[in-house]
Amino acid sequence: EIPDALAEGKDIYGTQTFDQSIFDLCVAGTITQETALDFATSRADMKLRLSGVGDNSAKFTETTSENNVADIFAFKEEV
Repeated sequence: EIPDALAEGKDIYGTQTFDQSIFDLCVAGTITQETALDFATSRADMKLRLSGVGDNSAKFTETTSENNVADIFAFKEEV
């Protein structure tokens, strides 16, 4: 029940599950689809979500490039 409450409260209370966070990072291009699948609580559920099936899903097109990944690490080094 707690994970369901966290997931449902994302828009209202700002709560989210680990998988929701991973999904958002993946859609934003911060992490790859494979990384999202590797670290998801349920690989099968994440795969469905990334393919556009289920609540809060989106058809995912992987756009992360080598340059984007390099930029992320460069930013961390600047801080």
